[in-house]
Amino acid sequence: MDDIKIEPTDIYSIINETYLNDTDRSVITILYQPLIGSHAISLYYSLWSDLNQGNIMSDELSLKHLSQNTQLSYKELDEARTLLEAVGLLKTYIKKSDYNNYVFSLLSPLSPKEFFDNVLLNSKLYFDLGEQNYQKAKAIFALPKINLQKYKEITSSFDDIFKIIHHYENNNFLLKDKKIKTPSLKNEFDFTLIEEALPTKKILNDENRELIKNLSYVYNISPLELKTIVIDSINLGKLNEAELRKTCKNHYKFKSNNKNPEIIRKQMKQDTELNENSKRAQMIHIFEHTTPYEFLKAKYKGAVPTERDLNLIEELIIDQKLDPSVVNVLIDFALKVNNNKLTKKYVEAIASQWKISNISNAKEAMEFAEKNYKKKKTTSPRKTVSKTPEWFDKNLEKETISEEEKTEMEDLLKEFS
Repeated sequence: MDDIKIEPTDIYSIINETYLNDTDRSVITILYQPLIGSHAISLYYSLWSDLNQGNIMSDELSLKHLSQNTQLSYKELDEARTLLEAVGLLKTYIKKSDYNNYVFSLLSPLSPKEFFDNVLLNSKLYFDLGEQNYQKAKAIFALPKINLQKYKEITSSFDDIFKIIHHYENNNFLLKDKKIKTPSLKNEFDFTLIEEALPTKKILNDENRELIKNLSYVYNISPLELKTIVIDSINLGKLNEAELRKTCKNHYKFKSNNKNPEIIRKQMKQDTELNENSKRAQMIHIFEHTTPYEFLKAKYKGAVPTERDLNLIEELIIDQKLDPSVVNVLIDFALKVNNNKLTKKYVEAIASQWKISNISNAKEAMEFAEKNYKKKKTTSPRKTVSKTPEWFDKNLEKETISEEEKTEMEDLLKEFS
């Protein structure tokens, strides 16, 4: 998504490609509002109110008008917009000139069944509401259970009642249909490891590939771990999706002492950060928006990381509880200073110190490296030949680093300054 600063002089129009019914309004209030909050819901309904009933497209309106209608600041409007986009209720287009010209395309919510079948939305609702309130929300849309075993269906079919007289006319217009957009993830998922372990690739179709990708995201499961889980979830040549969901959830709970993951909103960046185009900002962006698996694969020029490397990454994230962005900085650092090798003891030594120092994001990891590993020993002239930081002497007891690697390490750290 482009970084855009909203101004009062900006204008917008609304495209109505769909329609809302009473069930949709209940779904939005009961299921979507806990996920995105009242500001986003207020914006959604305000955009609908800007359309005269039956209109396909609104007139051009100013964002000042929208701010006054919703009683939201421009920053709050922008945040509400992105939340609606994230859950699939809005698509946004922009044309830039002297001012920004937006087109907002309104979409209907998923049906209750589609919502609860969607891993991303269903998981977030469960985590946000808790078991008891989640079950109450789900019960509102549940069908009553009626035993029809002793009944015979006598429902008439269409052609029992009607006959069709064909008149072949050319109708050059389209009717509005219900438009929905399923929330999706930006990050790609590498299915190579899973496909190689399957008896046939036909087991994976588009639908269950999307499910695997979403489960990997929600429960932070690596492709290596998912390979085993997927294989165990295959029954009679087909992937049992219910079993896959259950196993992934149990897998996470086992590793997190019976806790559920949290799906929280990302903090909006400040304008100064958004407009920063320095090399350092670009590095941080890559570290924060790439999974360790994909980052390591990129470092290997597209080659699939070894099982040993993946186990090491898994240990850093799950056992050491390092943020994935911090793991990316660590991988980049370790490969550059250790001759493109991820030596387990070497990486663990760095991870241990970063964990003790409460390094929680890529920026802190880079700053810590700059501050601690760039120091030269200030001892007697006899010892000035060593340019290795103190940290390596204390924690890498049996790791040997050549003079060339030491120089490379110091060159790398210059990138952090």
